[in-house]
Amino acid sequence: MGYDLKAGDTCTVQRQLMFDGKLAFNKGEQVRVEAVNPDPQRPGFKYVVFSRLLQQPIRLRGIDIERNSCFKCGAALDPHGFKCPKCGWVIPGQEVQANRESWDKFFDKQQERNIRRYNNWGGIFGGGRRW
Repeated sequence: MGYDLKAGDTCTVQRQLMFDGKLAFNKGEQVRVEAVNPDPQRPGFKYVVFSRLLQQPIRLRGIDIERNSCFKCGAALDPHGFKCPKCGWVIPGQEVQANRESWDKFFDKQQERNIRRYNNWGGIFGGGRRW
C-alpha cells in the first residue's frame, strides 16, 4: 500500500487497473508518483501516476500501489520484506510480520548451529570429537 508517498517515489501496481473501460495498468508495473493531489469527489484517489498504456496521468488509491523504497533512507525494499535492510524502518501495519520474520531468521540460525554442533560430535554413530 502507498504509505506517505510523495512525488518522485517509485511504486508497483498491485493489480490490473481499468480506467473508462480501458486497461490503464498491468499488475506488477512500475510507476512513479508524479504528484499527491486528492480528487475532491474521491479523496482516497490522491496519487497521480502516468499510465503508459493510455498516455495520460491517472489518480490512484494507496491500496492500488505499493512502495518500493524506504520512507526514511530511500533504500530499495525487499519485495517480500516488510523492513528496510539499511535503516530498519518497518512498513506501517506490518510490525507483527516484520517481527515474525526476525524470529524466523533467529530460529534458522539456531537450527544451523545445532546441526553443526551435532555433526561435529559425530551424529548418531559417534566418530566425532571425544572427551
